[in-house]
Amino acid sequence: MKPSRLCKFLLAAAILTGVASAAHYHVSRPPVRPGLPIRDYQYGSRSASKVAVSRTALLLPANPAGGPGQRQIKLFQIERPKELEIEHCAITQVALQLDREGYWTLSLRAYQNAVLPADQAAKADKAEKKRAERKKTAAAEGAALFEKRNLFVVKVRAYGTSAEKAGPSDESPGKPVMFALGPESFWVERGQPYDLFRKCHNPEITRYFDHVDHVEVEFYTADHPIPSGTPGSR
Repeated sequence: MKPSRLCKFLLAAAILTGVASAAHYHVSRPPVRPGLPIRDYQYGSRSASKVAVSRTALLLPANPAGGPGQRQIKLFQIERPKELEIEHCAITQVALQLDREGYWTLSLRAYQNAVLPADQAAKADKAEKKRAERKKTAAAEGAALFEKRNLFVVKVRAYGTSAEKAGPSDESPGKPVMFALGPESFWVERGQPYDLFRKCHNPEITRYFDHVDHVEVEFYTADHPIPSGTPGSR
């Protein structure tokens, strides 16, 4: 083969190789994996919410001795604490303080399978039997975790007019919500009362301090297990 023809042949081969490589596309996709989470499977779901409305705000001076320019505090307490019970879980002694400077303080006591007086033992035993029937379908590990702890979630909404409890199907006009606080979530162990005390700042409190006269507390629980290493697990 003559050198000129050899050069032409090599050039044509190089062009064809380049065209072929340019036309080839590498396509990759991630491997197909099951939809289960990496951590322990979390079964179950949250409970239905229970809602309770506070009494009318009680205005307190921050300094009992009085004096000009002193801060003011509004105290809200739940009118009917029994409304914040969900089966074996309950929150009591709920009190909310609003400071005119924008600070709010929430305190309450939470129970999971609390030790009850003798006169309430029969009622609690009946409720416990109903729960036991529902838990028969749960896995052994899940049932044990259900007994040991529950996640409590508390939300607070502040209203500008007298608030009345309304169900999901209520067709009355909406209540004017000045601001909302929370949600505050925490784990409660079986038979171990948990005292919650949270103090935070919200600038909306200063803005609406004079207009708020009631608050509404929403409470619900969840029973899924805590994955290992989760911050805040007890």
